[in-house]
Amino acid sequence: MAGEWPDGLYEAELRVAAFQNGYYTALANRVGDEQGMTFAGESFVCDPAGRVVARGPAGAEAIVYADLDLERLASSHARQLFLRDRRPEIMPALLGLDCPRLQTDAAGDGSRARTPPSDRARGGPERVDGPNPESPIPEA
Repeated sequence: MAGEWPDGLYEAELRVAAFQNGYYTALANRVGDEQGMTFAGESFVCDPAGRVVARGPAGAEAIVYADLDLERLASSHARQLFLRDRRPEIMPALLGLDCPRLQTDAAGDGSRARTPPSDRARGGPERVDGPNPESPIPEA
């Protein structure tokens, strides 16, 4: 909506989300006046580096198209810098959720997630099966 949020806020949020998570993001906005509110349009798509790669016009209806090169996901900054340090197995406990699916590996055999050997070689945190006695996060 035009004027409701600080200028550029939505774009900044989606650009940062794309960069930090290593995926494409898109904002689809309507355009025109509706019940006393003005919608600006300007829908856009960001690549995994946080760059805007396609944008619709301001104040005019448009369909925004963008070519997405999914191979760029593997080489994104997020995959190289951020994702190796994420700890998805502790999220349910942090959020107070009981979600066993998030706490198991992709094989579904009930073992805890592990940091791949390549991440450990780069100094990523070692993760092991079972509870970590030094962790402040209670086991779910």
